[in-house]
Amino acid sequence: MILNCTLLRIDKAKPATPMGQVSYEQGRSIELRCTIDAPNTIQRYLIGQWEIQATAVLHVSSSSLKAIGVKPEAGDRVLLKQDGEEQTAIYRIEKPAPRLKSSGLSNWQLFVRSE
Repeated sequence: MILNCTLLRIDKAKPATPMGQVSYEQGRSIELRCTIDAPNTIQRYLIGQWEIQATAVLHVSSSSLKAIGVKPEAGDRVLLKQDGEEQTAIYRIEKPAPRLKSSGLSNWQLFVRSE
C-alpha cells in the first residue's frame, strides 16, 4: 500500500448539544503514516448499505493505533496532512471498519467525509 499522508491527530467527539452542535476533545499530537484514497467499488457499495456520507477511506495500521492507545469511533475528527499539500485536512469519521486478515487485525479502514 502506498502511504500518501500523515495522520496528525484524532479528536474525540463530545455529546451533541440540544441544538445538534458537536465539539471535540483535542487528541494528542501523533505522526502516523497512512493512506487516504477515494472509495473503490466495494467500499462504495458498503457506503450505500450503511447509509453514510463518506467521501474517502483512510487506511491506518492497527498496530500503530494500538501502540498509541487510540480506538477510532464514528463521529471522531481526524486531522491529516497529505503529501505535497500545505494545509491540514480535517475529516469526520463516518464509520470505522476493522479489516481482518487470517493472521489477525491488519488495519482500520476509516470511512470519512471532509469537513
